[in-house]
Amino acid sequence: MNIQELNDCSIVDIETTGLSPDNDNIIEIGALRVRDNKIVADFSQLIKASKPLSKTISQITGITDDMLADAKELDDTLSDFLRFVDNDTVVGHNIAFDANFISKKCVAYGLDFKNDTYDTLAACKQEYPDVSHKLEDMIIQLGIKDSGIHHRALADCYHTHSLMTALKNHSALVLEIKPPKQRVLNPITKGLQTLHGILIGITCDDILTQEELLRLEEWMNNNEQLAGNYPYDIINNAIWKVIEDGIIEQSELDYLLEFFKAQINPLNAEIGAVDIELSNKSICLTGDFDYGSKQEVQERLSEIGATVVSNVTRKTDILLIGEKGSDSWACGTYGTKAKKAIELRSKGYPIMILKEKDVQL
Repeated sequence: MNIQELNDCSIVDIETTGLSPDNDNIIEIGALRVRDNKIVADFSQLIKASKPLSKTISQITGITDDMLADAKELDDTLSDFLRFVDNDTVVGHNIAFDANFISKKCVAYGLDFKNDTYDTLAACKQEYPDVSHKLEDMIIQLGIKDSGIHHRALADCYHTHSLMTALKNHSALVLEIKPPKQRVLNPITKGLQTLHGILIGITCDDILTQEELLRLEEWMNNNEQLAGNYPYDIINNAIWKVIEDGIIEQSELDYLLEFFKAQINPLNAEIGAVDIELSNKSICLTGDFDYGSKQEVQERLSEIGATVVSNVTRKTDILLIGEKGSDSWACGTYGTKAKKAIELRSKGYPIMILKEKDVQL
């Protein structure tokens, strides 16, 4: 979708009590209706929360329990919101976060939210790669008038509209964010996907704040059922080492930022040596290959003298990853086979993780 052609849309922002659509609440929805690049209507609703707000959330948003006492229930607000946005393309800064929250909450009430989306965060990262991409920072970078109000839904919508206008004036961008394919996932996989998304969200601007770390720690504590699964355990341990003394230093935040980024695509750190002898090896395949279909890759490996297996086990010698990746990978940048291989490697099993380009087929 070309931003230059996006003249009619709805700009959306939400405020939440945390990072998990499954466990946290939406406490405010804001939206602007844009026609021919001009704002023609707005929507703003506070939403009653299911439990008292944490001190951290109130500090970040300025929203208090008293403000939500007489607010509407979520189902009524969502119905009003859906009528407001209708079939518009929904625009937001890191819109995947907002759209995922809204979509999951709609499902719980039998409502449908499948609007196309456009992400100004992705546009900013492409157009201005060397600066902080937080909404408030982009406003300063581009000389946009700042209302001084941040982390309130409608105010952030107005800022996003100004940012969108600035991006249009800067150049034509072609960025299309399509909603992910809906798949039936078990609770553990869903939880790990949510964790993966959280890590992307808090590292996308190359800055990790104390508030973001504490919200992540709260989410980890609320999702202890993920213990024993990569990367929950190593992330939990890393957080604990930093916060256990009650003092969070900037150097520790910088370390965790790089550590979290490494977990988003762990295969970059796990790739083994090149020029490996493949004959007499037990090899498991994952992803799509430049060489050809998996059947063709399997036939080629058999000619070399390797044995291709369908699953990663303790007896597997190599996990071979296709250069094209896969849309069906559970965690986006890697799938369950890679997750299993990394877990076994951490326990001392000598499984090599190789990319297609690292071997001779």
